[in-house]
Amino acid sequence: GGSHSKTTNKAVAPPPTKPKGPSNVKKMSHSQMVAQWESQGRDAEGKLIKHVEKPKQWSKADIDRARAQKERAEEEAVKALAPTSVPAGRLEADITTTHTAHERAHRRMAELAREMQARALKDVAPATDSADRGGGADGLGDGSEEELRELAECRRSQLEELAVLEAMFPEELFLLSSPELLKTLREAVDDLDNDASAAALRSLAAAPPLEFVLMTAVHDPAAANDGGGEELDLVASILLWLRFPPRYPMPGAAPELCVEDVLITDGTSAQPETKGVVTLALLDGEAMAAAMLQQAEGVQPAPAVYEMHSWMAEHAFTFVTSRLA
Repeated sequence: GGSHSKTTNKAVAPPPTKPKGPSNVKKMSHSQMVAQWESQGRDAEGKLIKHVEKPKQWSKADIDRARAQKERAEEEAVKALAPTSVPAGRLEADITTTHTAHERAHRRMAELAREMQARALKDVAPATDSADRGGGADGLGDGSEEELRELAECRRSQLEELAVLEAMFPEELFLLSSPELLKTLREAVDDLDNDASAAALRSLAAAPPLEFVLMTAVHDPAAANDGGGEELDLVASILLWLRFPPRYPMPGAAPELCVEDVLITDGTSAQPETKGVVTLALLDGEAMAAAMLQQAEGVQPAPAVYEMHSWMAEHAFTFVTSRLA
């Protein structure tokens, strides 16, 4: 008697499967993809560019690391400018050094930037409450709470953009605003989430504007396209002064900009230190600054300084009015 199983392998129910829900990701249509590719431009062969590398996002650690590198570079530059003694009897030929005219022009721009920085920090008013300094916001510090809050958010954007620029140009950017002012503003902006009182907003709005100088070198594209011909390898060493108005980066409030100095020199030929640096071409700085501000208006309320700098790097030599060599 008794029952008998025909198999020793018992049937096992399959594990329950989680039903797939509808995807939340909405795919673009072909016409939408084509429109996106068109907006990204075409390559040298006229084909649509389908993949564009996303710009690097700077983290707080990246910014802190770049700022520390900039401070070390400035300390080394100060040490390099310290006077050195020359042993008696040493030949003048032994102490004569040569650099390219571009290197000397670049060094001259750095010296000028440091002089502007030293004068600006020397003229800084005593550290008092920012609202007692006359108001960097041109009287807007007494506006409505909504207006003050808008100005405070503009200040936050300015500080963030300045931190990114310091990270991108650690050896080319020189702050004219005092470190104490920047520290105070950053702490006030960080405290806005906890203290958004009218007094805190008014203090941010009335603080002096942020100022800095930025130096850069732009190569003449004509020399690159010459194919080893007779064109000189001209390099424009440019020093820019910039200041953020209270409502920057809001549309209609472009940064204040001035081309402080320009030296256009040969980037390859060596020059002894005893010979002065002479510009080989003249550039219309006012016209170039006006064109750069037009570029800024086209990207605001996004940060505009890097866009202006990139545009200048491509178009600076179109503003050369005459060549002297």
